[in-house]
Amino acid sequence: MGNMRMRPKFRTTGEVFSGLFVGFWIMLMLNTPPRQTARNCTLPVKDTSPQTLNQIEFANYQEKKRSSIPKQHQTHLFIGVLTAKKYLQSRVEAVYETWGKQVPGKIEFFSAYDPNGRSPAGLPVVSSIPGIDDTYPPQKKSFLMLKYMHDFYIDKFDWFIRAGDDVYIRADKLQTFLRSVNSSKPLYIGQSGTGQTQEIGKLGLGPGDNYCLGGPGVILSRETLRRIAPHISHCLKNMYSEHEDVEIGRCIKRFANVSCTRAYNGERIFFNDYKSYKKGRVDHLKPSIAKQVITLHPNKSPKDQYKLQMYFLALRLEALQQRTLVLNRTIGKMTNELQELQIESNQEGQSTSPNGRKGPSTSVTDYKPRDIRGVMAWDYFTHRRMQGYLARETSKRLIDLLGSRIKEASKTVTHIVNKVSPKERRRVQVKVYDLEHGYWQVSPLHGLGYILYSSLLVRESRNRRRRTFTTRRQDYFQQSLGPVVLTESSASKSYDTAASPQQQQQQQQLVVTSSPLHPDTPTVHVIVPLVGRIKTFERFMRNYEKVCLQTNENAKLLVVLFKHEDSSKDESLHVQLLIKSYKMKYPKAYVEVLTAKGEFSRGIGLQMGASHFDRNDLLFFCDVDLVFPQSFLQRCRSRTVAKKQVYNPVMFSQYDPKFVYADQPNARTFPPQTNQQILKNQSAFNGEKTMEDFYQFSKDSGYWRHYSYGMVCAYQEDFFRSGKFDTAIRGWGLEDLDLCDKFVASGMDVFRATDPGLVHVYHPMNCDPKLRTRQYNMCLGSKANTYGSAAKLGDRLLEIMLEEK
Repeated sequence: MGNMRMRPKFRTTGEVFSGLFVGFWIMLMLNTPPRQTARNCTLPVKDTSPQTLNQIEFANYQEKKRSSIPKQHQTHLFIGVLTAKKYLQSRVEAVYETWGKQVPGKIEFFSAYDPNGRSPAGLPVVSSIPGIDDTYPPQKKSFLMLKYMHDFYIDKFDWFIRAGDDVYIRADKLQTFLRSVNSSKPLYIGQSGTGQTQEIGKLGLGPGDNYCLGGPGVILSRETLRRIAPHISHCLKNMYSEHEDVEIGRCIKRFANVSCTRAYNGERIFFNDYKSYKKGRVDHLKPSIAKQVITLHPNKSPKDQYKLQMYFLALRLEALQQRTLVLNRTIGKMTNELQELQIESNQEGQSTSPNGRKGPSTSVTDYKPRDIRGVMAWDYFTHRRMQGYLARETSKRLIDLLGSRIKEASKTVTHIVNKVSPKERRRVQVKVYDLEHGYWQVSPLHGLGYILYSSLLVRESRNRRRRTFTTRRQDYFQQSLGPVVLTESSASKSYDTAASPQQQQQQQQLVVTSSPLHPDTPTVHVIVPLVGRIKTFERFMRNYEKVCLQTNENAKLLVVLFKHEDSSKDESLHVQLLIKSYKMKYPKAYVEVLTAKGEFSRGIGLQMGASHFDRNDLLFFCDVDLVFPQSFLQRCRSRTVAKKQVYNPVMFSQYDPKFVYADQPNARTFPPQTNQQILKNQSAFNGEKTMEDFYQFSKDSGYWRHYSYGMVCAYQEDFFRSGKFDTAIRGWGLEDLDLCDKFVASGMDVFRATDPGLVHVYHPMNCDPKLRTRQYNMCLGSKANTYGSAAKLGDRLLEIMLEEK
């Protein structure tokens, strides 16, 4: 009964509150005045300056544009980009195709006045504002762009940005940043500045005043733009400097009474690379800055916009992958806990998420080889050098790059550790993270693995007590590989599907090797320094005959011949007679000998050969131990670009056949030949089918010689412009690393890739103890590499251990 009595009372009370709410809302709607806007604000009629617009012409223009603007819902931000007509099909297209389409609002590009309104199709270009031209500095264009924003978009957007066509904006970061700020307040956001040292006091700024630099972009709230719009004509007439960003700052300070924001991390958020400003690109973007930056300046070249776009997309993908991994681990952990609670369910299994991704943390023992052949080597690195299978001797430029990356990685780890440190009674803060050394490994199943050994300078706070101490730790990181992507070449291929598998394979071989050369194909000038070694040179000439002479390949051969110090071992006469026989057999071919005096030096020999040709000739610095197919010469042409790029192929180097194939019959009786397995698809390389194939393209037959930079394809002009070889370097090695450093220092790109056709045939090595220490150690390291693979050496070691037992 009690409940029944309470219902009418509750219903009556609810009706009273509902009536009050509805009545209050209706009264509010009826009494609210219409919102006033400044759409009808025009510039003064007075035209005493060439920078003042004609009022009537601009008013007609406003009415025409206003009627063409569709009704839209209020969006977040409007970006106006200052540009010029000459950049519409370069910088503007790059901006619009990269970050321009990601803007959460609207973007328009402002160019010089064009009465015909012509602009590239698909680009939102505003070129119909009277009185605007492309003069620099763009003071008038910038102020009238702000006027345009106010007159047409003041009630449609919360924020208004003045940008240039050489800035990159991270639209997602910008939106997140501005969502946390109140646009109804007068705000003027950017990287603050006061001018250069010689300009202080001459820019018309008051004491303590500043302005936002125009390069990284200027952000105005709706209220700020509303306040300055009626006074733009006055600001145009009263300018004290040629700097457009300074004048905008002065105008905002006077009529909106607000200065550019000052923040300790403003230079990181609105990044302006002063060190590379003259180059017109961002060269010093550190990973620690990349995580905070919103705008980046300058990016004068369109390709730099695309590079930054790909870089930040990769960072975003990496963050999403990391987030996915954390979620998978959380799901796996929760799944295990739920399974433990279900007593009736006695299932055991790994902690996996529903999508099949592993939940547990990675481990250095994830990969377990089945036998010794499956053991994968770890490479060792420090701040100053890299050691291991892939890096026996590294270029100095790469070492400097490695050191800078390790330093940045240390800062990143310090930030991560401090971010996740417990913030309770006991707080740990890492002051310095010093990465001392580490190991890295590439696994085709799990990706890249890193074992890092580091020392940490730690500050601990507990119960108002602080102490600082140093500790050491070992960390394991794993960078997983992306999914496998299969691509199909778009080149037309016509195979006879009714043919047998053997015939189809022959058809595929023909497709690979029968591509005709263009008439304008550059000639490859092969330069080979030589002293003695007549048997090796005979094998080289047999290969060169099949690849170049018999096929009329567009190539020339120059042998720089040194005489042996011991006259009894000198074979220069035999070399000259052999070359003479080839010249008689192929009279139209270019096969010449250049005699050199003095002790043999590879650098001097190659430099003499390069001087023998013209500046526009394509050179290939070769060794007598190499064999190569016809397709390699085409790669030498395509991957070498005059005044821009050289080709540094990574060759396949054979192991000692006496060690690798000691358990096979006749392994010691046959001399090492070319690697037929690598070149089996190159029918132009060998027309005969009788050559024995003792070597397989595998980890046991040889290795990719990543530490060697001796084989180079470059144009003669680029070679001499970079600085040539250091002729003071005598004996084995080091001249190739020096040349690579010179190419990089001169601004050339070094195209570095494994080449499946370039094979270094095994030969015994002798390291002269009289060599300089570095050269001698490099020689010993290279000699050790040629013995055999790690698996073969391990097998041999086990055999020796068993024999001793």
